[in-house]
Amino acid sequence: MGEKALRPWDEVEVGEVHRSGPYAVTEEAIIRFAEQFDPQYFHLSVEGGERGPFGKLSASGWHSCSIAMRLMVDGMLKTMKSQGAPGVKQVRWRQPTFAGDELTLVTEIADKYPSKSRSDIGFLLAKHQLEDQDGTVKMTMENVFMVGR
Repeated sequence: MGEKALRPWDEVEVGEVHRSGPYAVTEEAIIRFAEQFDPQYFHLSVEGGERGPFGKLSASGWHSCSIAMRLMVDGMLKTMKSQGAPGVKQVRWRQPTFAGDELTLVTEIADKYPSKSRSDIGFLLAKHQLEDQDGTVKMTMENVFMVGR
């Protein structure tokens, strides 16, 4: 069986919405990520979380960004001629992420425009919401993707 063709920039429509998930957040994953990348006490143990600002173990915001990236690839980017990204416009951590949360990424293609310097790519402005199982928005992010034409 042949592989499905990847979508070029030209076929992506402004207003498209992509959903990916759920992604189950575990206590072990929160601690493992924090030990390596964000070793603040409230991310490192249940006890530290209980003493921390949210009253229980919470995931690093950077962990939430990493989960969102995984969900972006799984739910959208693996279907497109992705060519990377020049950066992130904004990230806002709206609510803490906890063990037991089941996260879903909702992505809207908000704008698209061709590259001025490279005729073989175009840019997509994506607006993301990372939501938990109850629909609570944990994080918002905007970034631009480069997609082959």
